[in-house]
Amino acid sequence: MRTIIISFFLLFSIVKVVASNVQWIIDMSERYVLVDSLGNKLSNNSYDFVYDFYDDSIVSVKKNGFWGVVNTQGLEIIPCEYDELYFEFYNRTKEYSCCSSKENFVIVCYKKKNIWVFDDKGNLLLEKVQKVRNLSYGNILYSKKKHTRIFSVMDRRSYKVEKKKKAHLMFSHFDENGICIVVHVFNFNSKQESYLFGAIDTKGRYVIPCIYKEEIEVMNKVGRTIRSFRAFNNK
Repeated sequence: MRTIIISFFLLFSIVKVVASNVQWIIDMSERYVLVDSLGNKLSNNSYDFVYDFYDDSIVSVKKNGFWGVVNTQGLEIIPCEYDELYFEFYNRTKEYSCCSSKENFVIVCYKKKNIWVFDDKGNLLLEKVQKVRNLSYGNILYSKKKHTRIFSVMDRRSYKVEKKKKAHLMFSHFDENGICIVVHVFNFNSKQESYLFGAIDTKGRYVIPCIYKEEIEVMNKVGRTIRSFRAFNNK
């Protein structure tokens, strides 16, 4: 038994404990391998580079130049086929906060000119979209085939956002009441650029039409809109 243990440590170098009962080791080919507390390999996969596990659950890894995500069982819940990826954190009651075990997040992956979005279990939420504008309170603003939509992480549904003809859409973040200020930009990126402000809810419906020339006008009306929503929902 002693000979086996010594041989094991000669062949492999323990990097660090990165999650409960699992750790990365560097094998003879100088690649990262995930093992359990007894040194048993959890999969046959090996990686060029790994980060620390987030919340003892998943970790981003790089293999043959592409990124993916692995869980503590050694399973690639997102295959290593993306040019880059990052975790986008949000909270159902807070817009943004520091990473913590109470945080909700999605994983945004880039491949060529398209974007895929997954939840923290590796379930696909969005595929081949062109832009992911922001994520706040579980709502993702994204573009696909020149249409702007809202995807709700909680109910797993997409909603289209209408716009005026020849207008370029810009957005703020959704607030805790599910309201997002919208800007219709005309003559975008020109000296004649002009703006009309309004607001939408999480289903893409205009609760304040885009007819106001100043954002402050919409901000003043948002308060009244929220009060009317609450009164309606309490009926």
